[in-house]
Amino acid sequence: MSTSTRLATFLLAAIIAAGCGSSSSTDAPIGSDPDASQTAPAAWMPSLAWGFVPQEAGLDNPGALGGFLPDPEPGLIPGPETTPVLTGSLPLGAPSASPVEGSIPAAGGTFQATFAESQGSVSFEAPAQAFAADAQVSVAETPIGALDPNAYGGILKPVTPLYTIDVGANEPLLPVTVTLAYAPPANVPAGSVAMAFYYDSATGQVTPLTPLDSDGTSVRALASHFSAIFGAIVDMAKLPAIVDSGFRPGVDDWQFPNYGSYVAPKGHCEGQTLSAIWYYNTQRRAAGASPLYGLYDNNGATEKTPAFWKDDSQGYRLASSVQASSKANRFTNSFFRTLGFAATNKRPIYDAFRLAIAFSGQPQLIDIWNADNTAGHAMIVYRVSPQRIYVADPNYPRALRTIAFDAATGELAPYSSGDSVASIVSGNAVSYTRFAYVPAESSAGSAAIASNWLDLEANTAGDAVFPGIELFVSTETDATGEKIWDPLPNGYTSPTDSIDIGLGKLTDGSVSTMWIYPVGTTTPIGDWSPTQTVKLNPGDNQLGLLVYGKKDGEWSYVDFVRITVTSSPVPTAATSSTAPAPADPAWVLTSSTGFTATPNDPDTSAVGYRFEERSGSLSGYFWHSDESGARIAATDKVTWNEPPVQAAPGDTWQTPLRLTATCDPFAWFDVSVVTRHQRDHATVAQRSYDACASLEDLTATFTYPDGDPDALSDTLEIEVALGLNANGASWVYTYTWQP
Repeated sequence: MSTSTRLATFLLAAIIAAGCGSSSSTDAPIGSDPDASQTAPAAWMPSLAWGFVPQEAGLDNPGALGGFLPDPEPGLIPGPETTPVLTGSLPLGAPSASPVEGSIPAAGGTFQATFAESQGSVSFEAPAQAFAADAQVSVAETPIGALDPNAYGGILKPVTPLYTIDVGANEPLLPVTVTLAYAPPANVPAGSVAMAFYYDSATGQVTPLTPLDSDGTSVRALASHFSAIFGAIVDMAKLPAIVDSGFRPGVDDWQFPNYGSYVAPKGHCEGQTLSAIWYYNTQRRAAGASPLYGLYDNNGATEKTPAFWKDDSQGYRLASSVQASSKANRFTNSFFRTLGFAATNKRPIYDAFRLAIAFSGQPQLIDIWNADNTAGHAMIVYRVSPQRIYVADPNYPRALRTIAFDAATGELAPYSSGDSVASIVSGNAVSYTRFAYVPAESSAGSAAIASNWLDLEANTAGDAVFPGIELFVSTETDATGEKIWDPLPNGYTSPTDSIDIGLGKLTDGSVSTMWIYPVGTTTPIGDWSPTQTVKLNPGDNQLGLLVYGKKDGEWSYVDFVRITVTSSPVPTAATSSTAPAPADPAWVLTSSTGFTATPNDPDTSAVGYRFEERSGSLSGYFWHSDESGARIAATDKVTWNEPPVQAAPGDTWQTPLRLTATCDPFAWFDVSVVTRHQRDHATVAQRSYDACASLEDLTATFTYPDGDPDALSDTLEIEVALGLNANGASWVYTYTWQP
């Protein structure tokens, strides 16, 4: 999708604005009445429909933006090292003929499944709202035979059957405490621990659940999803002293620091962490892709800007999008910070990281909180030694950062960082003393991050959760001296060597401001302001626009976009609406007007539509109510480059048709460019599409025909038409042949 299309993306999805470790959230409305008064349009509507209204540029602005933090920890990052993965499979017998069934109320409660034949027992304790509705639970038991001595490095001894838990589609919204009862085996090696594990029968993969405690006859852990689980005694003495995933800061983490954003104002540490883990596991290790660090610097452009993180907008917005996902926040932010830290002894947490890396070879997610659970942070654990847990901290890209471990006491030392880089710089660094091992899949699913990555590759990262921005340009004034503002597309050609660029409010109605950077520099042209004057050099001028928005009284990162503006001053007469008489036979633009095929609907109470037409842009609005009566609105807009004022036969007019649409399953759109000439009538480009489908730009190419010397009046029309639910609007350019 083109840059200009992305500038008008609408905020339609509910945004969970939880910060890095914060449990608070706010929901943005899906839509509102699209036919509100023209003096006060609904906040979600694009300002292009109402014309540009300059925002006040006062002293209130984001201020100076920082760079990278120096790493205060001495030492060097260990060189690349990968511990051999401990693999194997469980020898399973026949599952129980009759699963034990029960239920857990949505209001919270317990359920215990006991199997008479084996005397095996597994119980579940769910907090209130752990399930969206009363959960119907079915538990099947499968005996586990004696393991091959070499399976899983010989360190694993199952002490319970394999329990397969089925809750249908009603997966828990919050982790559930699982207790597995077992009979203590004889001759347990010294230093062994009891833990609960997930088991994937297709791959043999075992993954620790988040450990809570064990008392010699049972083991307690937190389950974030239900599949197959079992309890085992692990001989930790047989585990390698150092376990290493091969992940390295400065190679496999993101190249930008965590300053947070408009949709994650307190930081996007978990989104930055989870997306880096996903890329390392599924792309770098599994598919041989390039290392992540610097790969998307300057959005993947050839010209890298490693010291300037603000233009890494696609990766940065992706990290915020993962952070804003409801699943990520509800698991780690609202629950692990309480139950996840119930154990006073941190050794099970340390052991869980060692085992998770040893059994998978993959980096892991660690959640940390301060003593009173008011501040949290997320990082990547990539290596564990007898004395340290090595972490990749989003606040310190490419830096050595570790958490010290005391083997004698089982304690993890306090770790200093912050919600974001900004909080650290402002003197609000936090000493974190609570730590939790969190299976990465429990926080945000692989499929969801894969979808976010497709958006990044399409240059649309964050469009589903960030509000859109709209740019305007002015090169002239009206009779009263007021600036005349028009939409500013990427590729705009200016008739002057100086332009004013205006930034409208964000499409959710919030105020915004910007810095403008000429290409090749990290110094803005002026100070923060929503309107700026830019002097242009002859030819192409590449500009970078850093946009911040204000929400809840705070300024936050929204986007960084690059546009090209071409300075091509032309004589004043050439900009006149009346083209000069051509010296040679040519087609001359004689009129340009728009119209709506059917009157706009004045009734906004049920179902309706409205169109806004202007040269170079058509917008359509459709509204209706869902079954609950909630208002739903859909918007579609097509923009194009206007055709030349005059053209000789054989000249070509080519323009991209930039499409923007909201997702509404009851709305469909049709856009086309049609030409009419007395000797032919042709559709140059047409596209019909579902509003929820992915959109691709169209390009219309039209070659001007020969004139008809025998015609008394030879005319040609170019019409750009937009259809919305059987209603439509168009803009028609009429040419007259002047021999």
